[in-house]
Amino acid sequence: MKSKLWAIGRSDLDFCAVALSLALGLNLTVLAPVLAVGDTAASDQNAAKSSDAKSEKAIGAKLKEARLAMIDKKYQEALDDYLWVFENSRQLKTWQGVRNAYVSQELVKLAEVFPPAKEEVLKLRDSREKLILEDKAQCSDVQDWAILNHNLTDDRRSVSIYKQLNARGQSTDQVCDWIEECIPVSLVRAREYKELLPWAEKSAVTHIATVEESEKKGFSGRLALPLVLENVYACYEVLLAEGKEAEADKLAQCILRPWSSHDMFAAFVRAARRTNHPAQADQLLAQARKKVSATDYELILGEIKPGGQAH
Repeated sequence: MKSKLWAIGRSDLDFCAVALSLALGLNLTVLAPVLAVGDTAASDQNAAKSSDAKSEKAIGAKLKEARLAMIDKKYQEALDDYLWVFENSRQLKTWQGVRNAYVSQELVKLAEVFPPAKEEVLKLRDSREKLILEDKAQCSDVQDWAILNHNLTDDRRSVSIYKQLNARGQSTDQVCDWIEECIPVSLVRAREYKELLPWAEKSAVTHIATVEESEKKGFSGRLALPLVLENVYACYEVLLAEGKEAEADKLAQCILRPWSSHDMFAAFVRAARRTNHPAQADQLLAQARKKVSATDYELILGEIKPGGQAH
């Protein structure tokens, strides 16, 4: 239903960027084209850069104050500072990674020990959700909402709203696409495979290219981080579920080539079994028997049993 939208300059939730900076920093900014004409435009751009630099400095200082207040248990001061940072960093693309990765998470942690903070976090989340349901949201609103839900351990809410919007049809295509970018792993666990296929195909290509480039530079070990891998397993599961076995196999083998740890093999095997692909599961187990130690192979068998460790 929405495949055409995926080809038009879309922002992609690059989990490699997420892990390496916040690793949903999250590559979730939507950049508007800048039309520059002559010296006047250049002057305007320089002024904007200067203003952004001042804003970044102020935001950085305020975030430091918030963290110090948190350490000193001055919770109201910390809350005020965190809320200021959350709102004022919204338009600065250079702050999106920090904002999405840390500020939202730290706000939620403050809410665990300071009830007024919980009220404010829910207000932030609910205000974004209202915009989404009224079809007035921007991409940044969807990002805020999805990340707050995730940090509140309420991804089911995001999935529920996604299903509700998706049922409305074409009018909600854009916002559904944004949600798909923000919470792909949650949607995979809800088995929303068909809608996620364009994301999975695009994300798999990105992962493979990233690993290959990193191998050339000798940095491949740095990419073996939980958030990256969770996203990879989700891509693999969607591809298998939608009959893209060759693409799924290529992704799995690319990831397993430099690392081949027992938990990676187990995660891929679980995904293959969940999507009724016993041949892929058996192939992975045969490969694991050759590549990992006997002890690690026993760990794999333990993790893929019903009730074993989930990815």
